[in-house]
Amino acid sequence: MPPRPKKPSEKTSSRLLEVVRFLSLVSRDEGAPSETHILLKDKTATAFNGTLGAGAMIEEELYCAPHTKTFLNALAKCGENYSLTQVDQSKLSIKSGPFKATIPCIDPALLYFPTPDINVAPIDDKLKDALTLIEKIKPENGQRVITLSFLMNGASVIATDGKMLVEAWHGLNLPTNVPIPKAVIPVLLSSKKLIGFGLSSSTATFYLEDNSFIRTQLYAESWPDISSVMERPSSPIAIPKDFFKGFDTVKDFSRNGFVYFKEGKLNSHPESEAGAEFEIPELKFGPVYSIKYLSIIKELAEKIDFYVPAERNSKLLAFVGKNCRGILMGFG
Repeated sequence: MPPRPKKPSEKTSSRLLEVVRFLSLVSRDEGAPSETHILLKDKTATAFNGTLGAGAMIEEELYCAPHTKTFLNALAKCGENYSLTQVDQSKLSIKSGPFKATIPCIDPALLYFPTPDINVAPIDDKLKDALTLIEKIKPENGQRVITLSFLMNGASVIATDGKMLVEAWHGLNLPTNVPIPKAVIPVLLSSKKLIGFGLSSSTATFYLEDNSFIRTQLYAESWPDISSVMERPSSPIAIPKDFFKGFDTVKDFSRNGFVYFKEGKLNSHPESEAGAEFEIPELKFGPVYSIKYLSIIKELAEKIDFYVPAERNSKLLAFVGKNCRGILMGFG
């Protein structure tokens, strides 16, 4: 049985709580035991859910695998000082003043220890800023790599769900043509400052300022060539006055999630004398666009081309914004 750890200082107390809260971004509330527990080993705490892994140094010398959510709840109830005792392989006891809790554990040998890739490239939170611009492009019941991942593309990142494609620039010197699971984006955006990046043939690692890390599995399949879509000629102009005011006005009247361009008007319905309309003199008859995606573009665009030609008599919308650009498929 491991000896009782020394009574931690206030610094130790806040550090362990901080680490377990960080690992809870990767751990799951429900699932296989390996997904709902964390591993404490060699003064390191790690978690792995089958795709994403994370790790951080701790001061406690323990070898056990506590249930993440229960451990986090217990640590959050402790004061500045507490003691941890490993009762046996199945139990970890935590005590702080009058408070005491028993955290269930599993055999630590059952858990995978995610080893980080070597840190080879300095990065910073400009990468987070770029990921913020693409994080709303999520897959919808898709199983294709191009929709389940974002593409690390040197100084930019690219995401698509098959209907909308957005590229955002961060300006960092990173590898090209690396498909990374979109599941890592919310974890990175919720984490501390980024400082480094590592890459292998099957994994990528993002290092944080306290030398903790987030590691993700990579997709073996590559993205198809998207240059013909991204480089399609277009002529974005300043967004017509009151376009998004009109959009916000008529969208709630739509019965199918689309808005329709009439000559000089934006309509909620394809039929005349139905639903709602808003006069916007610059508009031309024809395009039909999804309300869902126009709402995203509203947050990103500074200039728009509503009338990019596309196949089968549809229209594409092209836009540019601060450090980003994108394409949206039209329906008419």
